[in-house]
Amino acid sequence: MKKIAFIYQAPHPSHAGFAKSINAKFIHYNPHNFFSFLVPIQSLFRSYLIKKYDVLFLESGACLPLASYTKMVKKNIKIVLLVMDPLFYNLFSIKRNFLFFLIKKYVDGIIVVSKYMKQLVKKSFDCPIRVAYPYALKTYEDIKPRLNNKNILFVGHARRTKGYRKLIESFKLLKKRDRDWSLYLVGECSKDIKEMSDGLYIKGKVQKMDPFFSKCSLYVHPADFDPCPVSVWEAMSAGLIPIVTKNMGNAEILKENGLGNLILEDNQPHTIVNKIEEIFNSPKKMAISSLCRRIALDFTKEKRTKLFKIEFLKLLEGI
Repeated sequence: MKKIAFIYQAPHPSHAGFAKSINAKFIHYNPHNFFSFLVPIQSLFRSYLIKKYDVLFLESGACLPLASYTKMVKKNIKIVLLVMDPLFYNLFSIKRNFLFFLIKKYVDGIIVVSKYMKQLVKKSFDCPIRVAYPYALKTYEDIKPRLNNKNILFVGHARRTKGYRKLIESFKLLKKRDRDWSLYLVGECSKDIKEMSDGLYIKGKVQKMDPFFSKCSLYVHPADFDPCPVSVWEAMSAGLIPIVTKNMGNAEILKENGLGNLILEDNQPHTIVNKIEEIFNSPKKMAISSLCRRIALDFTKEKRTKLFKIEFLKLLEGI
């Protein structure tokens, strides 16, 4: 049995679940900033401590310096990179070029969290790539959806590529058409919102999502880029109908299940508003909600960690 180390910064629970499924040893690594990559003392020292492992499973590109130095010390160690961040989208060129150099030189295989991400990665690298979708951290199948409520939900970090700014612009247009609509923003994205608007509720971090899933009918995530946010699965498990862009891994799952009408061609405000009205007024929205819930329940921890382990072991066989 190969000895595997999971190198992480602050692991997403889904990624931590992946690592536990392969019995990896958790090793924390957190350089203070990009330029600390160029000061290899910490990485060189720690590389001697982890060279006993056969495989290094990296949560993100930020862990590449440590893994690369370790491979200099132990040539036959294998490096597997989990790609789930904006590494392949709109990065500052110096950092992007540096990380791409390390990937091409030292990474043996890549795991991506959606087919969408696989297509992006294949444009730059020809190493073996496997797909393993992340799972909902919690499911909400006990919640009864309120599909006639004109309440929209978004949950996410304060990363502009997630599209919440465009959602706010869209909401203002929607509000002019129908003043009954409300928008709830939950999560760290709230720190980036300063303006106040009628019907806009900024909630920040919350302990429980149940109250928001219970009052909302639509989950709108109009991202410029988002590999596969688990908030979409969680909202769907509660019966909310998602509206997403084609630049998200979740979109391919919706399309495969006959729900391509929930995918935005672009995330311009008028496009978003028209799609919200179309889906809310659809006579089939109860059936859509039920199907969304069934789809989401395929993205549970138990199912997805098993599938991840299968994909991870297949990847190791190929490298």
